[in-house]
Amino acid sequence: MNNACPECGAVYAVTENDIGRRIACKKCNARLVVAEEGLVKEDAAAAPPRKEDTGERERDRPRRRDDEEREERGSRRKRDRDDDAGDAADAVRKIRGPGMGEYLNKMKGVADLPTWLYGIGLFLTIYGFFSVGLDRATTAGRQGKYESERLDWEVYKRGVNDKPDGKAPSADESKRLDEKEKEWNKSTEPGLMDSVKFAAASEKKAVWYNVMFKMIGFFLLAFGAIGFLKPDESPLKRILGGATILLILLQVIGGGVGINLQMGGGGGAGG
Repeated sequence: MNNACPECGAVYAVTENDIGRRIACKKCNARLVVAEEGLVKEDAAAAPPRKEDTGERERDRPRRRDDEEREERGSRRKRDRDDDAGDAADAVRKIRGPGMGEYLNKMKGVADLPTWLYGIGLFLTIYGFFSVGLDRATTAGRQGKYESERLDWEVYKRGVNDKPDGKAPSADESKRLDEKEKEWNKSTEPGLMDSVKFAAASEKKAVWYNVMFKMIGFFLLAFGAIGFLKPDESPLKRILGGATILLILLQVIGGGVGINLQMGGGGGAGG
């Protein structure tokens, strides 16, 4: 069917359902009629022959158009509601930040669950082992600082009181020595001693946390290593998982044997 204007060539979407409809060309304002062969000028068009079902089709056309318009309006309203809901969800997401599901998806993109468990467990275990040495080193360092400061003070005091030439200290030297001795006894030495005591107390307090870190790390390492033993994992991961489980068992069994020996030795000594 010809759907172009015979005057200017403007194209329109017409079908057989539009036969008999009169329109005006939006481009050249020509009066057109939709005939069986397509768009023709109104003055040159004869009354289109009506088929037997033309009347029924003409009666049904407004109803079909109304149904189509209602469907289009419903679809448009649904799209608007979906867009509003999406905008609201985006606004809430910006306020609350990314949810746990998004974080988990990002973590899965980096590594699988067994790898994450193994890595976190390894970190906690290493931290638990080395933090004990760090705490001891802190206490030892502060103790060393106190001893160094005390040695400096004793050397200074001996230099003032016991001169190589045997002369007695002058009045100014004795005055400065008395001032420094008062400062040492009042603030310097107590401050250094308090620092050592705080470090020792912190070392004892951290024992519980270190044990917890190692225990949680062992659990995570064990679960991660078990995940590495799946048949679809690479040979390297399976070897690493088996070796890790073996080391954990040796550590647990060795620790239990050590505790039993200590308890047994203590009982024997007491007897």
